[in-house]
Amino acid sequence: MIVNDRSVGPPLSDAALRRLRMISEVPDLSHTKYDLVEPLGHGGMGSVYLARDRVLDRLVALKVVGTFALSPDATDRLLREAKVLARLEHPGIVPVHDVGALPDGRAFYTMKFVRGQRLDTYLSDAT
Repeated sequence: MIVNDRSVGPPLSDAALRRLRMISEVPDLSHTKYDLVEPLGHGGMGSVYLARDRVLDRLVALKVVGTFALSPDATDRLLREAKVLARLEHPGIVPVHDVGALPDGRAFYTMKFVRGQRLDTYLSDAT
């Protein structure tokens, strides 16, 4: 057996790895009716982005399963979440507009975009 001991290059820095992860998380919205505007936040299951619905010419919040959480279970959870939210009607609950899959297979749903601040930020400012 021949072993090649040539180095493939220096290891990537933590900053470079964070940048690569961030880039890999950006949803591919080609073949959808949405244009990406900016990231809004992320959590354990995925990320939320501000997107423009080109057909209805409105801003929406687009929630997508993260590549780090990509599994049938995560996809099922996101779709169940969208279905539950879509059945609820209340002034304090943001309505779901659409659900689908990105070209890379990740599930997403869109909901009304509501301007404001995060609840935890609001509560910490109130004290």
